[in-house]
Amino acid sequence: MIDLSKLPATALTMDEREWLRDQAAALPADALIVHIGVCRGASVMCSRMGNENAAIIGIDLKLHKFEGEQDAMTALVEVDSHSYRMDGLVDFLFIDGDHSEEGVTADIENWLPSVVGVVAFHDYGNSHLRWCVGVKAAVDKFDWAAAGFEQIDTPDSTRAYRRAE
Repeated sequence: MIDLSKLPATALTMDEREWLRDQAAALPADALIVHIGVCRGASVMCSRMGNENAAIIGIDLKLHKFEGEQDAMTALVEVDSHSYRMDGLVDFLFIDGDHSEEGVTADIENWLPSVVGVVAFHDYGNSHLRWCVGVKAAVDKFDWAAAGFEQIDTPDSTRAYRRAE
């Protein structure tokens, strides 16, 4: 197994990498995990390290930077996540793509109806960085309780919600 510290360069902290791995590990083997924003692939690789059998879909506008190895259960899709539709229910959704308020809002509106487990946002806690302000703004404006989600504990700059039972 690949050492989490040896993954491609990313803004994910070691605690966030471990959290992503552990979230995937807690899912059943037939889970569907979606990562919006792939870049070099570190977050996708963390999920794969946690769950060798889950189907993982990585979505990005440009996939040319991906440094990981694609296996039979990992699909990379070069498409706009704001309007892309797919069949199936999503057990874990990790959003780290378009960091604008409008972009994060569009991802929430497009994907949340399919999420049966957890939705997580990277860079929520990095609103001191100009390009991350939109993440916190969009997440804070959304009425999570009305949508049936409750906040869960996360490390560092990540914020996540689990569908309430």
